[in-house]
Amino acid sequence: MLCIVKPEMGRRIPPEPGDPTFMQKIAITTRNLVPPLGMIVAVLGSILLGLASPTEAAAIGALCSVGLTVLYGRFTWPGLYESLLKTLRVTAMIMFVLLGGTLFTGVFIGGGGINLASSMITHLDLSPWALLG
Repeated sequence: MLCIVKPEMGRRIPPEPGDPTFMQKIAITTRNLVPPLGMIVAVLGSILLGLASPTEAAAIGALCSVGLTVLYGRFTWPGLYESLLKTLRVTAMIMFVLLGGTLFTGVFIGGGGINLASSMITHLDLSPWALLG
């Protein structure tokens, strides 16, 4: 801040011969920043404009990410296959957790756990604040 007010307090460092020019920096920034921002705008914009539900917007994001890999020249079929397998594994893990929770809930309710917990809490004769504490 001081150098902005009094430029003589701090000299400017001269650019080195290999440093990119200002226009090259703008080109690098545009090439690396605009496509991901476009993907973000596509996903969030589709939700906020009411064009897609969050699940559909996730599909738009997935399609945009594949498009970006093609645009950057890094797309390979084995890479797509590997990413699909990883997605399948994570989804299967989440589904197994949900299945386990649903099974536990069914056994808990079927075994009378709700009635037992309700009667135990009722017989404690606690005030609502003591019950929360």
